[in-house]
Amino acid sequence: MSQGWCKNNTVLTPATNLTFGTFASYSGGTVTVSVEGLRSTDGSGGVVLMGGTVTQAVYTIRGCANDTYSIVTPADTVLTDGVGNSMPMINFVSFPVGSGILDANGDGTLQFGATLTVANPQPSGNYSGTYLVEIVLQ
Repeated sequence: MSQGWCKNNTVLTPATNLTFGTFASYSGGTVTVSVEGLRSTDGSGGVVLMGGTVTQAVYTIRGCANDTYSIVTPADTVLTDGVGNSMPMINFVSFPVGSGILDANGDGTLQFGATLTVANPQPSGNYSGTYLVEIVLQ
């Protein structure tokens, strides 16, 4: 594949959604999913983890061999349940951190984790939202 073609056709594709699983809010707090897909609370006891599917966000990148790229970390956003309730999703982190390099085949993987701010009380429901994932080729 020519360098010109792949530079103009680099593709970032979602492979796994960022999911926080099931939890209950007793007095508010935070739930964090790391770039490794590990879930934790802030330790205050206000949020209890209860199972469900927990995954970090994973994106595949396809471009030119050995291209370097910088990562634009998503801005804070808000998840909503469709009936007026919301939870801020903040403090996005990425792996790799800051920048990455595609392999000799032009392939790469980008992972994100983030933190939910859970209210006291947080109404139960299925919350969803969007955020912008962006890489900048060097």
